[in-house]
Amino acid sequence: MKTIVFVVLVINVCFQCVTPSQQNIRKKRAWVVDSLSMEEEHSGPFPYKLGDLNIEKKIISEYVVHGPGLDQDPKGIFSIDKAEGSIYVHGKVDYEKYKHLTITFESKEKSQTLAVAIEILDVNDHAPVFNKLVFETTVHESTPQGEDLVTVLATDDDQGGTANSLLSFRIVSVTPSPSNAEFFIQQTEGESTGKISFKGCLDYEEAQKYTILVEAKDHGKKVQLSSTGTVIVNVVDKNNHLPEITGKTGSVWVKEGKHGEPVCRVQVTDKDSRGSPAWRAKYSLQGEKADHFKIETDPETNDGVITVIEPLDYEEKSNLNLIVNVENEEPFFYCRVKGHPSKGLWDVENSKGRSFSTSVSLPVTIVVEDVNDPPVFVEPIKHVTVMENVGIGHSLWTIRAEDPDQHTFVFVRKDKNGWITVDEQTGLVSTVKVLDRESPFVKDDTYTVILYAVDNGIPAMTGTGTLIIHLIDENDNSPVLQVDQLSMCLSEKATEITAFDLDLPPYGAPFHFELMGNVEGRWMLNSSYGTTVGLIKEDTVFAGDHKLTLKISDNQGQNSIQTLLVCVCNCDISANCNEPRAPTIQLKVTAVAVITASFIIFLGILLMAFLITKKKRNGWKYLEGSVGSLMNYNIEAPGTDCKVFSTDRETWLLKEALYSPYISLPRSQEQSW
Repeated sequence: MKTIVFVVLVINVCFQCVTPSQQNIRKKRAWVVDSLSMEEEHSGPFPYKLGDLNIEKKIISEYVVHGPGLDQDPKGIFSIDKAEGSIYVHGKVDYEKYKHLTITFESKEKSQTLAVAIEILDVNDHAPVFNKLVFETTVHESTPQGEDLVTVLATDDDQGGTANSLLSFRIVSVTPSPSNAEFFIQQTEGESTGKISFKGCLDYEEAQKYTILVEAKDHGKKVQLSSTGTVIVNVVDKNNHLPEITGKTGSVWVKEGKHGEPVCRVQVTDKDSRGSPAWRAKYSLQGEKADHFKIETDPETNDGVITVIEPLDYEEKSNLNLIVNVENEEPFFYCRVKGHPSKGLWDVENSKGRSFSTSVSLPVTIVVEDVNDPPVFVEPIKHVTVMENVGIGHSLWTIRAEDPDQHTFVFVRKDKNGWITVDEQTGLVSTVKVLDRESPFVKDDTYTVILYAVDNGIPAMTGTGTLIIHLIDENDNSPVLQVDQLSMCLSEKATEITAFDLDLPPYGAPFHFELMGNVEGRWMLNSSYGTTVGLIKEDTVFAGDHKLTLKISDNQGQNSIQTLLVCVCNCDISANCNEPRAPTIQLKVTAVAVITASFIIFLGILLMAFLITKKKRNGWKYLEGSVGSLMNYNIEAPGTDCKVFSTDRETWLLKEALYSPYISLPRSQEQSW
């Protein structure tokens, strides 16, 4: 070792000699002395003599001495006795900080340099240190033996590659101590890591956590140092316990026809962790009518709740044998220790690669309880077709029904218009009124009757059937006007009239139209055939109310006489000519008011005329500016808009006076006014 250090120092001095600095250029020669060595952390007593320098005492006294341990850190460690040529040590040196120290002797002219190398020898003064205070990992209890669970790492600050830094690991203790498992640690030679594994089988129910104390120790020759680290292994529960059926609660009696209600509960226990997939039960059903039931897991109790989802029939089957199967949500596994060989892993048996049943079963018998079933119609929906207007007492259908419980029953009906009756014993359905296809109770040519069969069971049950009567149309309706009052302006030449018939083709449209009465030169139709025809007004028709009579016939010749009221208005005078006519009662009230006012005005006019013409002649004369004397007036004569139909003569005369102020009356009528 000293030889190696000496060679290094020689190379170092030579390197300094060839460095192209002005100082080194002036150096003529360099002397290198032998190296010395000292142990780190020497316990003393201090000072002690490290060794004698291989340098002439004259040089020692004349040269300047400096370097680490003297005037550089670590200061005060060394001193040199120039008289003896010896070097003394005054304190400890830490190898981990200073591997070697070099003392330099330099001439005052700086032309020559000598060096003394002091090697610091390492001692085992550092214990191994784990890189974590606590190593923690989580493993499933189903983990097979031999798998690495966790790796620990430790380091030693002593000199690398020496026994002082070479480490070994061992497990000091395991808490709690497993009964079917053994933890061990493996280490690759020369490495500072250890891998922890186990032999045998882990059992969550035995321990959910293991605390392992691991020791790391170095291989120091004089003394061996060690430290410990903690490893925590958390065990996760897996399904290594099958559920066990402990019984059932609730009644296994089910009333036929009922569904949606729980029947009974199957109870289980499981040793796995409560609430985990290894504990939760999963149920299934097999057996007779199994598809009429469902079984669900109660998340709180883990019970299996059996519920009827489709009604059962006592007459079909009174006892049903079911099998309830239960297993866990998580696949089942097992591990058993069979032997403890001295070397290698233990001899264990597990479920890996094996196929076997992991469910348990319970037979359950469901008893179906008989209840009173309603009668059943042989034909729940019956369609019959008859002509409308068929006679009273016409037979439509005979109901047939059966009762599963062999009870007697009677028939009744729900008939919204009271058209039919049903014999409660025989089920004969017949008419009691004339069937009318045009009735508002008929939809799409059909009339529907609901029929019931009520048995005498306890409680009484009712079966339901439907009778749909299709009515064939007859020509029993005449065409009529869609609108029988029209308004049109005096300036208009034509308007439209439309007819309709409640009967279906070929008993309905198109229709034949014919104007009746004396309408020549005043009114005519643009066509006599169709659903809608044009009513043409001639120029001879004046403003007023007109009553027209039409004969309308369908395709089969059936007809009706219709009255059409047409109000012809002078739309240039009246702004509301085309508005709908007021109701008749309102027209009469208005007419009375108008007539009364007109009468008063008329009397005033007569009085004024009488006073003016009294001296000229007896009787009536033309008023100045009059356009004629007597005027023939009827509803065809010129006038203004007509609002009221009136027949009595007094009202007619007052109406004439209102609309025509220029009028002469015969003397024979003067007294009556």
